[in-house]
Amino acid sequence: MVITRNIYVGANMDEIMAAKDPSQIPVLAAKAFAAMQATNFPERAAAEPKQTYILESPCVQNLRLTT
Repeated sequence: MVITRNIYVGANMDEIMAAKDPSQIPVLAAKAFAAMQATNFPERAAAEPKQTYILESPCVQNLRLTT
């Protein structure tokens, strides 16, 4: 069994990519970073493989970051 999971990084990167003025990027990046910290991405990312293995016992697992 192969399982692929999309994991939300915890911040909207579209705002950074859509910046019209490069001087906006540091402010938008700081906002995104604060959102990522608030959603505790490292903890969520580390828990996902354990949860999947316990629930579904895959042979191969692929994790992808999504925004």
